[in-house]
Amino acid sequence: MQEETQQNPTAPAQASYDARSENRFEYDIERDGLTYSVAHVFGPLSDDRYLQWLGELNIRGEDEEISETAREASVKLWDELIVRLEGVEFDEGLNWKEYIPASEKIAAINDLFAVAINTAQKKAAGKLRLDPNADSNVVIRTEAYRNGEILIQTHTLRQPTFEDEKNYSRIQARRIRTEQTRGLRRKPKVEYVPQDARIGELYDSLVISTEGFAGEIPLRFKTTVVHYLLGKELEVKSLGK
Repeated sequence: MQEETQQNPTAPAQASYDARSENRFEYDIERDGLTYSVAHVFGPLSDDRYLQWLGELNIRGEDEEISETAREASVKLWDELIVRLEGVEFDEGLNWKEYIPASEKIAAINDLFAVAINTAQKKAAGKLRLDPNADSNVVIRTEAYRNGEILIQTHTLRQPTFEDEKNYSRIQARRIRTEQTRGLRRKPKVEYVPQDARIGELYDSLVISTEGFAGEIPLRFKTTVVHYLLGKELEVKSLGK
C-alpha cells in the first residue's frame, strides 16, 4: 500500500485528483455561426473499463493500411460515462446523446484520459553530483484535468534496477504481434496488444509514496510515469544549445 506524504498544515489545501467523483469539461461549441458554452460531465471510470476500452481499439493492419475501431470504442465509452450535458436544453424524452457529434465525444474522451508529465525546466547551476549516500529516490510529477483545473500529482519511486529495465523492455516487446505468413507476396498484418496492466504492476513495484490523489491511483497515471521513467531516451545536444 502506498503511503500518503504528510502535507504542511500551514500551506493552503491543494485539490486532489479523485477518480471516484464526477469530472467536468467545459467547451465553446459552434453551431450555425454561434458559440455556446457546453460542459460534458462524466461519471467515474474504473481501471477495468479503461482496459476494456483499450482492448476494443483493435488496431491492426498492413503498414499504412491500418484498420482500427478506436473511434467507435471512444464514442461507445462517451455514451456510457456521460452523466449530463450542461448548457443545453431539449424536449423531454429526447435521446440527447444522439445529437452530439462523434468528433466532440472523442475529443472529450481524450481530455478525460489525458495525463502528462509536469517537467521541471530549471537549469542546474552546478555539476551533477554522484553520491552513494544521497537519496536515490526518483520524484516524478504528473498533471491532469479535473473539473476545469489542471491538478498536479507527485509520485516518489525507488531508483529502478537493471532488472526493472529488462522487465520493462520485455513488456514493451509484447505490444506488437506480427502475423505469420507464407511467401513474400503478402505483407504480414501487425496488431497492437495493450500491455497497460503489466506496466501498472511494474509501477506498483516501484512506487514508494504519492501526493495529490484521493483514493486509488488510476492506471493511466501509472503507465505515464513508468513510460517516462524507463522509456525516455537521451538526445545529443548540438552546439549553441
